[in-house]
This record gives sequence, structure tokens and C-alpha cells, in this order.
Amino acid sequence: MADVAVPAEVTAEITQILSNLVLGDNALRHSAEQAVDERLAHTPDLYLLAIAQFATSADTELMRSFSLVLLRRLLFRPANAQRVPLYDHLGSQAIQTLQRILLHSLLHEPAPVVRRKTVDSVTDLSNNAMKRGHPWPALQPQVFAMADSPDVLTREAAFRVFAGCPNLIIDLQTDAVVAILQKGLQDPQSTEVSRVPCPSFASPCLPVAMHRCSFAPVPLLLLRDVYHPAFAHQAARGTFCYARSFLFASSPYFLLRPAPSHITR
Repeated sequence: MADVAVPAEVTAEITQILSNLVLGDNALRHSAEQAVDERLAHTPDLYLLAIAQFATSADTELMRSFSLVLLRRLLFRPANAQRVPLYDHLGSQAIQTLQRILLHSLLHEPAPVVRRKTVDSVTDLSNNAMKRGHPWPALQPQVFAMADSPDVLTREAAFRVFAGCPNLIIDLQTDAVVAILQKGLQDPQSTEVSRVPCPSFASPCLPVAMHRCSFAPVPLLLLRDVYHPAFAHQAARGTFCYARSFLFASSPYFLLRPAPSHITR
């Protein structure tokens, strides 16, 4: 992304350091590890953004994937003896820029293997930010828009983000959750897309249902809708068995039993 304010010399430096990190030469790799630690100790904002930018601009899938994995590890590892992660040293502007870079990668990364690494980075960043009371306002609308994309890879990435970030859907109305799940399960082009929604919604839907009313309407609605004849044509592609696994991940007794009284008052 050309609009990220990382000086050219820092970009060149981080490119060389990251290239050395993946070499088989132990001495070069050790030197590169030391260089990363030194740079992050002094200017974490700048060098984390440089790594994130490299994850969108590197020529090879290997280097883009490696940069995303490294970024995740660096952001939330303890930065010092007080065990404060680097993320907590970043200013608000740096965090917003980092989010913008990752959203760009999430939408535009052409390689499936790299896009999945982006999903991992996005979900880690979102979940850790939420734990700190820092929501990511731009994430939900982008992921919902991606779920409607004509591009299969983009739709798959959207449902993988839903899987990793239940907070994106947990406060939605029941009808909205069911509609999103149906959209994924009925994907006309890809079994990869249609498989993702099952684990994506298993964990958020059941707790939401148990908290909202006495007889867990969300799983029952899903049971009704997923076993609708409209899904019959997908059985041969394997979607039906994934839906069945999702719905019966918990026992029928769990699906039907009343919620405890203390959570329905």
C-alpha cells in the first residue's frame, strides 16, 4: 500500500532482514533476529508497520506468508520483563494504519495460502483488541461485504473471519445469523466456502441461543433451515454431512433443553 508512511530506507532494511530470517545460514539468521529485536525495542510502530506493508508487497507467497506469521507473533509476545506485548506500545494512529493494511490484504491478496495467513492475523488482532476494549469498526462491514463477493476466495476468507471472530456476529438478530449461515452453506461454486460456516457458527450460535430464550431458537431454526429440501442438491458435494456435524456437535438434549433460569431472567 503506497499510502503507508514507512520511509524507503526502513522498507529496504526490513526487506533484507526478513530475507535473512528465512535463510539456512544460522549466523545470518541469528543476526537478523537480533536486528528485529533491536529495531522493535526502539521504534516498534515503524518496524511493525514495515513488516505489515512487506506482507502486502513482497514478490513471493513465501515471504508474504512469513511476514504475516511473524507479525502475529511479534504483536502479542511479551516485549520486556513486565510482559507488556508490543501491541500495547503502539499509538492509535499506528494501530489504525496496521488495521488498514490487513484489511487491504484480506480483500486483495491473490494467493489462497497467504490469504489464510491474513485471516489469522486479522482474527488475532481483532480478538486481542476486543479484550482490551478497542473495537475494530471497519472490520465487520468489510467482512459482510466480502461474504457477498462474486469471488470464491473472498467469500471463503469472510467466513473464516467469522469463524475466528464470533464477536462480529454474536450481537446480531437471529434472522441475520441464520441468513449468513444459509448464504455460506448454499454457496453455488465452492465446497470450501460451504464447509466453513459450520464451525464458524457453532460456537457463537449455541451460547447466543441459550442466553436469548428458554428453548434455544437459533439451533432449532438452523436445524429446520439446513434440512430444508433446498439443501438436497448439495448432499453429493459433502455440504450436508458438514451441516449435520455442525448441528449435532452438541447432543439433541442440549439443543432442546430449557436454558438455566438464571440466564433467562
